[in-house]
Amino acid sequence: MRNTIEKNLGQNSLSKIIERIDTDVFDKKIWIGEKMWKIAEVTYSYTSKDKKTGKNIFINNKEIDLNYTLFCEIGGLNLENFEELSDNEKIEKILKSVKILNKKISEKRKKILEILSNLEQLEAEDKQEKFKIKIIKESLEEKINLIDYCTNGILYELEKAGVMQVSNEKSEEIDKKQKNLDKILFGGEVKENQEEINLCYNNLLEIFQTNIENFSESEKAFFEEILEKIGNLSTKNQEKSLKKAERNDYLEEFSNISFDTEKYISLFNFLAEINQIPHKAVKNEEAGSISDGPKTVEFPKKYKNFKFPRFAKLNHHEFETHSITDFNNSLVMGNLRGAKSIEKDEGLAIFMENILQYGTSITKKDEASGKIIFDIEKFNFPKTIVFTLVGEILNSKEFFKFLELLEKNGLIIGPTKDRFLRQKRSNKAGVQHKDTSYARGLFKIVSEINDFIISDGKKGTNFYDFFAGKCSIEDSKEFALLHKNGFNKPQFTSDLMIFILKNQNPTEENFYDFLQKKYPFINFSEEKIRAIRHSTIKNNNFNENVSKIKKYLEEK
Repeated sequence: MRNTIEKNLGQNSLSKIIERIDTDVFDKKIWIGEKMWKIAEVTYSYTSKDKKTGKNIFINNKEIDLNYTLFCEIGGLNLENFEELSDNEKIEKILKSVKILNKKISEKRKKILEILSNLEQLEAEDKQEKFKIKIIKESLEEKINLIDYCTNGILYELEKAGVMQVSNEKSEEIDKKQKNLDKILFGGEVKENQEEINLCYNNLLEIFQTNIENFSESEKAFFEEILEKIGNLSTKNQEKSLKKAERNDYLEEFSNISFDTEKYISLFNFLAEINQIPHKAVKNEEAGSISDGPKTVEFPKKYKNFKFPRFAKLNHHEFETHSITDFNNSLVMGNLRGAKSIEKDEGLAIFMENILQYGTSITKKDEASGKIIFDIEKFNFPKTIVFTLVGEILNSKEFFKFLELLEKNGLIIGPTKDRFLRQKRSNKAGVQHKDTSYARGLFKIVSEINDFIISDGKKGTNFYDFFAGKCSIEDSKEFALLHKNGFNKPQFTSDLMIFILKNQNPTEENFYDFLQKKYPFINFSEEKIRAIRHSTIKNNNFNENVSKIKKYLEEK
């Protein structure tokens, strides 16, 4: 596969604009090195501890929630021996970091506006150039909105850090701006969407029924009250008892296999080589959660080992989705990520996890066409959209009580509160909606693939087209056409590990038979023909890969 940006980028001025975006907007120093890309993905992390001593940080005798991403990673705030400072010194240093942060954000915003101005002067010579200009324009406009979303919320982040108190009058002004941007960027409130309400209700009811024995009587009553409130939002009569979806689990039987840090990092990187992508798994001692940075997938210190099911799903999610789409995107658009690409990429990654784990057991027969399509009600979709809906209908005190109940029973892993309060005020009802992108993307991906299956490709989007680059779901089909010589597709390496575990003498031809049965909506005929051709000669790549993977799986 090609490792350089395709030369045919249209007219020279468009090529130069893409180069400038790579160097000025997505520059290595600030955007990558100082993690400003986290602003564009609204993936902030928080801390309340001194970096050197580990002691809790207090300002005015109150423990603070400090936005580590904005104030430290981008603003340069040093938290070593921070707790030894006086309150005034702490506040002064935090405010200094905000000045640095605002300067960097302001400079980035100015450069983006300059590039947008240059784009207006371009005249596309053909359809593909016109499409590229559209992708670039919408992406940069989205980045402006995300920057504004960040700057609007900085006062709230200072309030969480104990630096200042935001007045109710100022809060109303900020909330109005944030609500408008929330809707543009992430789709707005869940309670306005009937399909999402119904799916969330069923999901929450399943959580309740599965864990009811762990709840006290008061907790049961609290949970039932939430279910009733959500049920009242729906236009259809909701069931009081839900039959759990029957699914075959391809991963559960291998739960006894686990990988320590050294092994899982090495295995992730070997599987990335099979997928012919340059991305690497790396350890990040300061990371709070797993994140896909530019050309890396970062794993926090706390993840000391992974059981096979978790590893396999992470591989499908991070490397066979995010890393492949990132690599393919770089071939035609450099580092630029299209508007709504988070929704598409996260939705696709969750789709990949589900088909890996459940195969055809999350499908159903379409009554009108008689074809086998996906049943969204059988999917494991991200609970964040469910919790977002709960956050919309409860006040802040009730919402935190709900989150604490889930954390107490091991149903979510913290720091949950921070996730929902990025750029929002801690003591006010409502949550930000970035994390709804995961579920909303999944719902749309499933709908597009189902339309493609039912219409024999006349409508909807082909599964592989979603991997062509970082763009919206709606643009995926046309984006795939930008690749004149094809693009990388997932090699289903997690499935290859399952296949090896189930077969003593695995062959490439039989592997594609296995994939075809598990994923009937994908046509593996070309791969199968190649495998048959390889069977007449020694297929070194497949056999060598199998041999190496076996060693990882067999080592204790």
